[in-house]
Amino acid sequence: MCPAVVVSDAACNRQRTWLDFQITSHIPFSISIAYSVYMRFYELALLTTLVVACSVQYHRNRERVCVAAYMDNVTASLLTLYGVCQLIASPNTTILLMNMLLALVTVCTYVLSFIDRYRHLYPVVHPIGMHVVPALWCINVAAFQHPFFTLRS
Repeated sequence: MCPAVVVSDAACNRQRTWLDFQITSHIPFSISIAYSVYMRFYELALLTTLVVACSVQYHRNRERVCVAAYMDNVTASLLTLYGVCQLIASPNTTILLMNMLLALVTVCTYVLSFIDRYRHLYPVVHPIGMHVVPALWCINVAAFQHPFFTLRS
């Protein structure tokens, strides 16, 4: 059975449509990737691209436990760790507080996803808290912070 809220096992065998909210909620990530490239924040663009590729595959397959699920967990964890490192490197208190707020919402959503009592909220809460909010966090980092690694020309 699918770990996410699913009516039947038969539904697990079908992919989600491209217009399903679990998929379209990745659009802000696309914006953050483009903005990161524009800001020459290539490490953030690369990490975010990996997360989006794995996450879309995972959600298209209705959260089936498979290689895509593990890759999604690994890449999302790496992006979160990167975000925490950038949180520590925040240039001022305002940016630090904004990064902390976005991180807190992301972490709370992650934890909430594992509590059976709130499982019925997953189809709405997960896309917002784990796709839209982290994308805003990436945009905030790209806008106000500096990459840890730079390409020299």
